[in-house]
Amino acid sequence: MRPFRFLGIAADGIADGRRLADTARRAESLGYSGLVLPDHLVEQLAPIPALATVAAVTDRVRIGTFVANVDLRHPAVVAQDFASLDVLSGAGWRSGWAPAGTGRSTPRSGSRSTPSRSESAGWVRRSLC
Repeated sequence: MRPFRFLGIAADGIADGRRLADTARRAESLGYSGLVLPDHLVEQLAPIPALATVAAVTDRVRIGTFVANVDLRHPAVVAQDFASLDVLSGAGWRSGWAPAGTGRSTPRSGSRSTPSRSESAGWVRRSLC
């Protein structure tokens, strides 16, 4: 079994592309096997384009989000984005799916309520089939 080490990048502030790319390259050179980002509507880079940047500058690092916030985007779009990142990265994509549970993103998105877990699970199932 190969060792598993991952780097989670915090959501405080907006990083620029060069700094993100340098961090990803450094993580890979230090032997990290994964790099994950949060998915909230706060001052941070959106995870899909940010992770595409990571995929473009690394060869072996698996990428993903801590948890993908499915009530910010239609699950079919998220599924297509994740599948694209999986192919682009060459190393793979890993992520959990959940409605906005922290309350940090829901007010900013204009969403009045968070879908139930069973409703979100149904969206995911339909999107991936």
